[in-house]
Amino acid sequence: MEHMLEFRAVYEVTKSTVGIVSMLDGEVKTRVYETDGSTIFTAQPAESIMEEACLEGGSSMAGRLTYVRRKLGFKYRRPVPVNEKEGLYAFPLHGSPGNQDSWFFYSHILRVEVDKYDQRTYLVFRNGQRAEVNASYYHAQQQILKTSRCITMIKGKEEQVH
Repeated sequence: MEHMLEFRAVYEVTKSTVGIVSMLDGEVKTRVYETDGSTIFTAQPAESIMEEACLEGGSSMAGRLTYVRRKLGFKYRRPVPVNEKEGLYAFPLHGSPGNQDSWFFYSHILRVEVDKYDQRTYLVFRNGQRAEVNASYYHAQQQILKTSRCITMIKGKEEQVH
């Protein structure tokens, strides 16, 4: 798989978005991983990308976070149902050390692993890519479990309506 690098002024979340990682490199604010193995860099901050994606899904990010807090009781590091119709659910983790929140999309996560040589925690994506996260193995696993609960709650609500 050939990994392509690309720069975009603005990024739009799609079903191919695997992770949105905050960076602190001057003009480049965010690195985006996609399912085809490509990496996209953008000057748009991760929070802005997530806010736009949530609005496309029908509500602000703040509204979605409030909903998750009220329904599931999660107060911190809440997953976000970005766009339920598209099956887009993301959870926050810190990106590389010193960076702000990064967001990873549940459906593309294969596993969490700790590198046996450097003891760092990585998310491994279904496409084989991996990204270092500034979180313990346990914390990354907990974020995945929270997101799973969020998905189950929302899908259960949808089934009651139909």
